[in-house]
Amino acid sequence: MMQKIRMILVFTLFVIACNQEQTSKLHLPSVNGKAGEVLLILEDGYWQDTIGNYFKDLLLAEVPGLPQIEPLFDVSQIPNSGFSKMLQASRNIVRVNIQKGFKPAINFKKDVWAEPQIYIQMQAPNEQELLNLLDKHGIQMVDYLLEAERNRNFIRAKQYEAIEIERKLKSKHQLSMIIPKDFQLYDEKKKFIWLKKETRNYMMGIFIYYYNYTDTNTFSVEYLIHKRDSVLKLNVPGENKGSYMTTEHRIDPVLAHLKYKKRYFAEVRARWDVVNDAMGGPFVSYTTLDKKRNRIVTLEGFAYYPNNNKRDLIRQLEAILLTVDFEDK
Repeated sequence: MMQKIRMILVFTLFVIACNQEQTSKLHLPSVNGKAGEVLLILEDGYWQDTIGNYFKDLLLAEVPGLPQIEPLFDVSQIPNSGFSKMLQASRNIVRVNIQKGFKPAINFKKDVWAEPQIYIQMQAPNEQELLNLLDKHGIQMVDYLLEAERNRNFIRAKQYEAIEIERKLKSKHQLSMIIPKDFQLYDEKKKFIWLKKETRNYMMGIFIYYYNYTDTNTFSVEYLIHKRDSVLKLNVPGENKGSYMTTEHRIDPVLAHLKYKKRYFAEVRARWDVVNDAMGGPFVSYTTLDKKRNRIVTLEGFAYYPNNNKRDLIRQLEAILLTVDFEDK
C-alpha cells in the first residue's frame, strides 16, 4: 500500500513539475532586438585581443552576393558585469567565461529568458582552451545562429499564408511552399511562376521554374547561371524596350552545396542586373531534384532596395524558399 502511495506521489510531483515548466514557458516575454543582432558577453580585454579577433572573423564575416558589404550578424559586445536583467531578453546571446578550473564546454540552449531566443554558453580554463573550442565548434555556432534567424522568418511567414497561391502551386505545379500573404502572383506560365511583394521602399520577388533532368552537370554553377539567364530573358522583361533581367557577370557567383531537411540543394548567391536599365540587386537560388517527376526545380528570391542594406530581405526569402516540398505523384 505504501509503495502504491509513493508511486502516486512521485507521478503527481512529476505532473506538477511538467505543468510548471509549461506554464513558465507560456509566460516568457518576446525577444528584443532586430533581425541578425547578437549580444556577445565577453570581457573587454579578450574582445581587443586574439579571442575577439576570432569572434569577429566568425560573426562579422561578409555575407556573399550582396552589393554592399554586410556582416553575417550585428554584434554588440559587453563584459559579464554589463549583462543586466534588461538584456536577458536579447534574441541571440553568446556568453563566454574564461576561468581557471572550468572544463572546456559549449552549450546550445533555447528560450532561457525569452522566446524565440538562442543562448550559447562557452567556458574554458584559459585563452588557448577557448581558442581550441572555437576551432572545433565555431562554424557550428554560426550555423546555429543562422538557423535560428531562418526559423524566426519561417514562423513569421507561416502566420499569414497566401492560401490560394499555395493551392495553385500544388494543383498546377505539384509543389508546396509556405507563401506569405503579402506576396502576389504576378505571372504564371507552364513551368515558370513569378511572385512579387512591393512596398513604398523596396521590392522582393520569387521565381520558380523547372525543367527536365537530362544533364549530369546540372548542379554546376556554370550550368545553373546559363539556365537562369535563358529562362529570365524569356520571362522577365524590363520596363525599357529590349530590356530583361539577367545575372551580373562581372562578379563571380558563389555556389554552395546544402542539405536541408534531408533534401539536397545547390545554393547560388549572386547579383541580378537588367539589360538596358539601371536596376540591380542580390539574389539567392536553391536548385533541387524532384526525383518523382525527373525534373530540376529552381527557387529564387531577389531583392531591390537601392542604397540600403539587403541582408535581412534575402534571409526572409531564404526561409520561404526552403519550405519547398513536392506532392506525391
